[in-house]
Amino acid sequence: MLLAGGATGIPANEGKVLALLERSGVFLAGGVVVGTLAFRAYANMLGIVWHSELQTRDIDLPSDHRFPIVIPRKRKPVQLAEILLRSGMGFLEVPALNRKSPSTKFRIRGEDLSVELLTPMLGRDTSRPIEIAWLGAFAEPVRFIDYLLEDIQPAVLLYKHGILINVPAPGRFAFHKLVVSQRRKSSDHEKIKRDLAQAEQLFSVLVDGRPGDLILAYEATEKMGQKFHAQLSSGLKSIAPEIHELVKNVVGI
Repeated sequence: MLLAGGATGIPANEGKVLALLERSGVFLAGGVVVGTLAFRAYANMLGIVWHSELQTRDIDLPSDHRFPIVIPRKRKPVQLAEILLRSGMGFLEVPALNRKSPSTKFRIRGEDLSVELLTPMLGRDTSRPIEIAWLGAFAEPVRFIDYLLEDIQPAVLLYKHGILINVPAPGRFAFHKLVVSQRRKSSDHEKIKRDLAQAEQLFSVLVDGRPGDLILAYEATEKMGQKFHAQLSSGLKSIAPEIHELVKNVVGI
């Protein structure tokens, strides 16, 4: 009924993988979905429909065929690596660039669909995977992702009976997208464009409907350090001027 009424769904192949993760207890154990799948979930959470042009372009991007799952803290044990490899869906471990390092990603053989595990990078920069013992797998440390994990909310992706997941608060997601856009390589033009477009659309909705979300999300950036703020400021200057002005007026900068 929701899909017939215009709500946002997800392709069947993606739904099957996420349903497997849900049944395995990944989201009950605290796993958090980020990236474009989270962006799709916000459409139903906020009661709107994203621009179809943006969705069409995103589906063609390789990054949309990944399911980044962020691990904030230890909870109920889940042997995710074993679950994926024995699911019968054709999952294989993707070798790390450093062959001596354990894999943090699992891909379905012959397809672009994959599950990638991430965890906050604390302290010095490192590319060394971090063992998540309660998950039975390793995760790639990522800088500034802890900002997303401090305010997690439940959301639903529409596939069959519906898949209950966890996503970052939409205001934090929007500000984080600005930072991510400035941390990408200049050659990642399409991904940068997507980051900024997603942030713009979220800002447009939140400014009118949930300004308090933006205020709280911006206040939370105060403890993120000088580099985060510099990239956030640069990202704000990269979005449409009228949206930039609206955000500035709401958060008081």
